Amino acid sequence: MKNRIKKLLISNYTLSNFYGGFGNNLQQIALGIMHSNLNGYNFYSKEHELLDNISQINNKLSNFFNKYRFDSRFFYFDNTSKNLPTPDITDFPLDIKDRDYYLDNFYYIFQHKIFPKLNFLKNIDIDDKTIVIHIRSGDIFAKKDGEIISNVVYIQNPLNYYLNLIERYEKTIIVSSQPFNNPVISLLMDHPKVEIQSNSIEEDFNILLNAKNLATSGVGTFAIAAALSSKKLINLHYSNLFFDHHLNPTMVKNVNHHMYRFKEYFNIGDIWDGDVNQVEKMLSPKIEVIDI
Repeated sequence: MKNRIKKLLISNYTLSNFYGGFGNNLQQIALGIMHSNLNGYNFYSKEHELLDNISQINNKLSNFFNKYRFDSRFFYFDNTSKNLPTPDITDFPLDIKDRDYYLDNFYYIFQHKIFPKLNFLKNIDIDDKTIVIHIRSGDIFAKKDGEIISNVVYIQNPLNYYLNLIERYEKTIIVSSQPFNNPVISLLMDHPKVEIQSNSIEEDFNILLNAKNLATSGVGTFAIAAALSSKKLINLHYSNLFFDHHLNPTMVKNVNHHMYRFKEYFNIGDIWDGDVNQVEKMLSPKIEVIDI
């Protein structure tokens, strides 16, 4: 009954604040559109400098008669996940009853609703003998007063994962944000097959969008958002270190999936604070990479 009354009163959803980086922002927009579509409401988003108007009108009469707008963050769409940093948070104005609807429709929303609204698209020729690898860096290893700021559960892939992929292709483009404080980058940047790319968000995202072969670096949404939006992707490489309540590789359709696990490494849900012992294991040549 409470949900039915709320449904009658709301009619319009609003995303007034973006949470985190660009990948997170696109996840928020995608979820806002899907939740609005599923319930027959209108969706209004705060302007984003990298997107054209992304609002979605599903009910013009509702928009005319009911000016009330329910503001929501639209980020975590599975509040039952045991791995959620904040399991008691509610990111939606109505209960999610059909979780599979969201999982199944992310790809469609990115391909048909988000990709056409990206206002910085540029065609870049990247051949099929090149792999583009996104390595999460700055925020995962950021320091305050000399100490690495804990990022809770954002486990990153080990060095051997990247070396394994580099050997499979003739050329590798690594995309990462500065500062390059992820220690694997300094060990890879002098590799003869490797080229480093670190520019603006739109330039880096464009490289990912134009890749035919793309690899992610662990928990994160930036590269997955690009994979979901891509019209060129053929092969997607990733580890089993991802959350099902975030954008994740399993949502990407119409590509070849290559998933890996690591023997005697960290597990999803482990606390990640990038301390000396964790970095030592991350860089260890003993970590075995296994195709799943």
